Amino acid sequence: MQISCETVAQELRRRGHEAQVIQVKPAKEDHLRSWYHTYVVVRKKGGRETVVDPNFLAQFQVARPTRAFQGVVDRLPPEFVGRIDKLLVVARFLADRAMASLQESGLNVPPWRQRDAILLKWAPTPKASVARFGKST
Repeated sequence: MQISCETVAQELRRRGHEAQVIQVKPAKEDHLRSWYHTYVVVRKKGGRETVVDPNFLAQFQVARPTRAFQGVVDRLPPEFVGRIDKLLVVARFLADRAMASLQESGLNVPPWRQRDAILLKWAPTPKASVARFGKST
């Protein structure tokens, strides 16, 4: 079940946090490799940001996963809450395992399933459109 980022941000704001919905639209040259992605950023005192992606694990679902990859996925929660640098480490790991799973299953790896394309969802290129929605507290 997908959870709305706007719902998450509203609840965080209701509880007194500074939360914004971030929507990343890929740059024109990346439109085949990356799709729109939405997540929440919570700014803490001192300017430190925490990423809340309620649908993080869904970004790594693949057709006919291998047992090894499914075993990794089954051990993880569906959401991610943490610093962007930690998210990118986990995303790199999962993207590599997802690509290997597709290849081991005899499937081609489409452009949007390649590691660099997956990482664009949270670390877009400078040409990508990044919109921030929601009031700060």
